[in-house]
Amino acid sequence: MINPKNKNAHVGSMSVTDHKKFTCDCQFNSDQANDSTKLESLNDHKLTKNERWPDPENLANDSSTPMPYPINAFTDLLRRVIEAVAYYAQVPLAMAGQCVLGALSHMGQRFIDAPMGHGHMPASLILITEGESGSGKTQAVGLTHFKIEEHERQQYEEYLQDLEVWEGDKVGLKGAELKDYLCTTPKPTNPKTVFDDTTIEPILDKFVDGKISNASWSTDEAGQFFNGHTMKGDTAGNALGAITKLHSNGKVSIQRSQKSAYATPRTDAYDVRMTLFIQGQRVILEPALTDPLMNGQGLLPRALIACPEDLRGKRVWNDEQRNNDNPYDNPDLIKYWSRCDALLDPLPANEPKDAQGTFQRLKIKWEDTHARQVFNNLAQDIENRQANGQTLEYLKAYASRMAENASRIASLIAFFEKRQTITADDITRAFMLVEYSTSERLRYLNATPSCEQNDSEKLSGWLVDKARDKKSHKLNRTYIANNSPNPMRKNTKLLQIELDKLESSKHIRQEMEGRSKVIFINPKLYD
Repeated sequence: MINPKNKNAHVGSMSVTDHKKFTCDCQFNSDQANDSTKLESLNDHKLTKNERWPDPENLANDSSTPMPYPINAFTDLLRRVIEAVAYYAQVPLAMAGQCVLGALSHMGQRFIDAPMGHGHMPASLILITEGESGSGKTQAVGLTHFKIEEHERQQYEEYLQDLEVWEGDKVGLKGAELKDYLCTTPKPTNPKTVFDDTTIEPILDKFVDGKISNASWSTDEAGQFFNGHTMKGDTAGNALGAITKLHSNGKVSIQRSQKSAYATPRTDAYDVRMTLFIQGQRVILEPALTDPLMNGQGLLPRALIACPEDLRGKRVWNDEQRNNDNPYDNPDLIKYWSRCDALLDPLPANEPKDAQGTFQRLKIKWEDTHARQVFNNLAQDIENRQANGQTLEYLKAYASRMAENASRIASLIAFFEKRQTITADDITRAFMLVEYSTSERLRYLNATPSCEQNDSEKLSGWLVDKARDKKSHKLNRTYIANNSPNPMRKNTKLLQIELDKLESSKHIRQEMEGRSKVIFINPKLYD
């Protein structure tokens, strides 16, 4: 029997001392093994962390396919008119539809206001349509705006006759007679309401001076608007602010120097309306539609945008039947033009007036509570789609205006059809048009011009280049804000939009380290 007190006693063939030493050695080897396992586990964790990065998505999306135009948003006469214009001018339905909306806005804004919340707003629209030179823009406008142009010409000719008479009566008058004549017989003013080659300032002046209360800035050469004096240099911000204010609430406010030759005590105009109807080439529209100022000032988010396919190369010019088919004999176009005549030069009894007989725009109403609830439900759906990870997450400014534009469109269509209320069907169809416009806007944002990177690609490439030699593959957000490529550099709002896009496309991760925000770059982008 072994005595435990005997230090040299053996356990089997091993002494107690050797056993303790063996046990200690085993513990050491076990600890060493654990440490090795921990190290291997740590390395595996690091590897796993890198492997956890998903494959980055392509940023240059294929956005070349135009969205189908929702012709079902229109019914009866207006639908047939759009289809007729598309046929005769050989243009896409979207271009014809935009032209019809532009005409309705110009004519209807004079008479009605659209419902919104517990009040009303102007029914004027802002429309921007892409169309290359020779694509049929002028021909389409010629048919949809035929009576508008005719009315403008007639009004101008009458103005010239009145001016000639006024000048003739003034000849020979002197002293008190001349003074009395000038006081009692105002000089005729130019009644022009459709402007093309202009700037915003003369239009605002006419509003403030009381010479006009409704106007359209309408051009099929977008460069006249986007590349004109108004939208260049220091005047752009003021001009955009004036246009958006006019569009939202019908108010104009300008401040002139009282020392100038054009000094006047008039500074404000209320309840005035302006339609903005622009068509142009992509080379002109693209820089404008991606310009932070245009978007930030709210002009573009208020616009209904269409970028239809180019039909050049697919049109038919030598079909005898088509060439013998005269649009001015088309019964639908004739009926449409007849209604335009009534809106442009209405009988006094047809002009909306208040109880005192003063001209008052008609307040379009919902037909019933169901129609209003349908509107609210559709507006709520748009609101939900602006949440993180949803389809309109990066287009909140545009999404916020969709319901407003739908109400304006539904009001104009209802009024054109001689109705004073909006039905549930009206507003449902109007939302089809704003959904189309927003889809086109998303497509335009994602489109990548040939041989040119979009902003997301530029930023991703720059981040990879700057972080390539950094072991942690991360950059401080402040550094990025101050040094990133234009137009993101020092534009915090635009930069954040692009960073969010990159994160959703698996190019980066945005994390906080203490109080600093850092951007981790996907290692797979270095391959």
